[in-house]
Amino acid sequence: MPNRSGQAYGLTALSPIIRDTGRTPAHETEIREFLGSLDREGNSPFSKIPTMHLCRWTVIDDVPYQAHPAHEEHLKSKYLMFTANFDGDRDTTLALMAEH
Repeated sequence: MPNRSGQAYGLTALSPIIRDTGRTPAHETEIREFLGSLDREGNSPFSKIPTMHLCRWTVIDDVPYQAHPAHEEHLKSKYLMFTANFDGDRDTTLALMAEH
């Protein structure tokens, strides 16, 4: 399935979160707190990118089991997922994200 449809580009990235059992708070807790602190009223860093339609960050703890027969699977770590839809070139947009 292509990432591009006309001028729109869809991007999804998964990054494993470092597991450090002796760390308080845990990395995923700090990530959640930071993501929760981002402005949702139009002043987020992503609002400064004019070609950005939407984006979302989320922490994935594990995969839900929804199938039959019973074969349960689990992730080896928690993941930070980023998904975005924007117009234009991927590398240009990523550079703008890093700038803001």
